[in-house]
Parts: sequence; C-alpha cells; structure tokens
Amino acid sequence: MITDQTIIILTLFILGLNWVEVTYPWKSAAVISTIVIGFLCIVALFVYESKATLKEPLIPMHIVLNKDWGFSVLVLAIGASIYYSMAIVWPQMAAAVYNDGNQLQVAWISCASASGTTFGAIFSGATSRFVGKAKLQCIIAITIGGALIAG
Repeated sequence: MITDQTIIILTLFILGLNWVEVTYPWKSAAVISTIVIGFLCIVALFVYESKATLKEPLIPMHIVLNKDWGFSVLVLAIGASIYYSMAIVWPQMAAAVYNDGNQLQVAWISCASASGTTFGAIFSGATSRFVGKAKLQCIIAITIGGALIAG
C-alpha cells in the first residue's frame, strides 16, 4: 500500500528532475533543493523501514535485499523503459523524419523496434531451454543485442 507520504517524497524528487532546463537551469536553487531533499527523503524512508519494527512495512526489506528479485526488477525496468520508448516515440519519429510520401516504407521502419522486441523474447525463451545458466544467457543476449544496436 502506497501512502501519501511516499507519493509526496517521490513527487518531490521527480519534480526536481522535470524542472531541469525546462523551467529552471541546472544550477538554480529550486532544482538542486528539490532533487537533494527528495533523494534524502527516499534514503530516510529506506532507513526507517529497515530499522523500525513495523507490523506492515511499506517496503519489506527481506524482498528488497533478495538479489534475485532485485536483479529481476532492474532488468524488467530497463526492458520496459526501452519497450515503451520504442513503441511510442520511435513510430512518431519515423513518421516525422522518414516520411517522403511512401507510407509503406514508414510502416516498415516503425516496425523495426517491435521486431527487435519480439526477437528478444523468442531468443530468451530458446536460450533458456538450451543454455540453462542465467549468467551465460545474459552474456549471450547482451553480446548479440550490443552487436545489433551498434550495427
């Protein structure tokens, strides 16, 4: 359950990040103070949740300190951010930049990111079946993905 205090803390931190170079410059007091105070409040929340004996903690530390869970959340967060940026931003950019009257070409260019996501899902399922080791699977996926991105 997310409380009002948690929303305020996260809003304070994100507000400072959103103000940068749009409303205020990086060196302004409004940006620096909201980012610093928001970050310190997030740290204080984690310290409080870990040290206090709470009946129903907001952040259960036994889950947060689980390395497998943390790695899974990190990988899913990176994958989701890439997926949403490519599913929303890339087709709009392709239509604006590569639109020379050939709509079929723009459609194929827009599908390039979705095909990469689909290939990644198929590849991860296939390698988990044959490789068996998560570390080796990640090394192979990152190597092939890096080569495809560089190309």
